[in-house]
Amino acid sequence: TERITAQSLSEMISSNDPPQILDVRRPGEWKLNHIDGSINIPLNQIKERYVEIPNDRELVVYCASGYRSSMAVSLLVEKNFTNVSDLVGGISAWEAANLNS
Repeated sequence: TERITAQSLSEMISSNDPPQILDVRRPGEWKLNHIDGSINIPLNQIKERYVEIPNDRELVVYCASGYRSSMAVSLLVEKNFTNVSDLVGGISAWEAANLNS
């Protein structure tokens, strides 16, 4: 599975073909702070709700630090998602890079 940095994700978001961003944290975490344009489906709901996730463009998954997102990526690959990446360091890395949205 490909892993991308916060800076790379920021550049991808600014491109003509931005990825879909998936936040797999709990709803309360998402409400506190999230990457603009991300959708929120908690890790424990991925198996039931994966059909809500677009599979026609690149997908970048993140959580707080990277643990839950790596698990989510594995689950999505099992569901035939092929163009999926994991954000290294999660939203913590995003915030540390001053990319808050």
